[in-house]
Amino acid sequence: HAERSQRVSGRSLYTRHATSFVKGFNAFSNLHFDLALETEHDRIETDRTEDSLAAPAANRNHGYRITPIVTPAYTYARGPFNLSLDLPLKYLHLRYTDDVRAETFRHDRLYLSPHLSLKYTASPALYFTLGGGLNHATGDILSFLRSPIRRSYNRLDSGASGILAHRRTASLTASYMYRHTMEGLFSSLFLRYSRTQRNILSGTTIVPDGSIATRSQGATTHTDNYSADFYLAKNVHSWNTTFSLNAGYTAFRSQTLRQDRSLAYSGSLLSVYPTIHLRSLAWLSLRVRGIAELSTRTADLPNAKATSHLNTWGTDVDLSILPIEDLELFYRLDLRSLPAESGPRTTRCFMDTGLRCHPARRVELELTVQNLTNADRYTEIQYVDADRFATTFHLRPLHALLTLKAAF
Repeated sequence: HAERSQRVSGRSLYTRHATSFVKGFNAFSNLHFDLALETEHDRIETDRTEDSLAAPAANRNHGYRITPIVTPAYTYARGPFNLSLDLPLKYLHLRYTDDVRAETFRHDRLYLSPHLSLKYTASPALYFTLGGGLNHATGDILSFLRSPIRRSYNRLDSGASGILAHRRTASLTASYMYRHTMEGLFSSLFLRYSRTQRNILSGTTIVPDGSIATRSQGATTHTDNYSADFYLAKNVHSWNTTFSLNAGYTAFRSQTLRQDRSLAYSGSLLSVYPTIHLRSLAWLSLRVRGIAELSTRTADLPNAKATSHLNTWGTDVDLSILPIEDLELFYRLDLRSLPAESGPRTTRCFMDTGLRCHPARRVELELTVQNLTNADRYTEIQYVDADRFATTFHLRPLHALLTLKAAF
């Protein structure tokens, strides 16, 4: 194995000073002015030596960022309507110096990030909202490091050296909220679409020594995101029981680098969680949640499209029994049907049980017996960007845990 070592040192000083003013025109409208000044001074030094390097790879960078921000905002609230408009205006002035190459990077630019929100209250129980905005985010001193930094024994990070990272995100949102306590009915829906533009395309490359290297290059890329979240609940007062449903859907399309080639990919996640919470008896509480998830990834390969799916379903159970005062018996179940790395699906089942008591006013004693099924390990398969990872965890065998809590 090649010898690998690295020395890293750095420091950062950040300050923010702010004040605000309000001008009221009448009982319905106001004009706000927020003034802020942010400063940041940074320095980072790295040295990396490896057998495969002809010369040590060093970074010697320092510099500062000064950002004055002026935010005029207008609010109007009359009757069922509520309107707010923010117009943050930010001037970014930065200077970063590379001492190794005697170069200074300069950036001076004005950014406008407007945000608009409209709320309509149809009744005391129901309201609707619409919103939209534009956000800007920029990189920092790490954008100008010329030599890669080793994050772990097998991972190298390389920025798009000399290119200040910039991200611009435009978004639209819509929602409603319904809450009727007397009827025990609650419902909400939140919709969002965003489009993000970046000036750097990044991704990973497997290098000959087996390390995973992060690569970046200057290129305009776009990411589209869609999401919807729905909630519905009904509380049956006579049974003291709540039936609820959570459902969500997200989808996106983006680009990444693989072995220094641009790769477009897309994905989605659909999740549904029905739940019953029973509390009809004073000494019993039972919560059962169903779980169904479908995750999909599609990569646009040179000659075809590759699509993979992950389907997960199962249930969570929480049971609590209070036979006498200051004593609680509880039970937890985590049951999942999961995809396997290869072959048939696998089933994961975890169970815990225990008791909790209060022998004194401010003292709590809890005994938990964990991992009743005596499982020794489990494997999770998940997506991260365009990649699919399988991670195996080793577990403690069946064991007991005694906890004492005291408040003074």
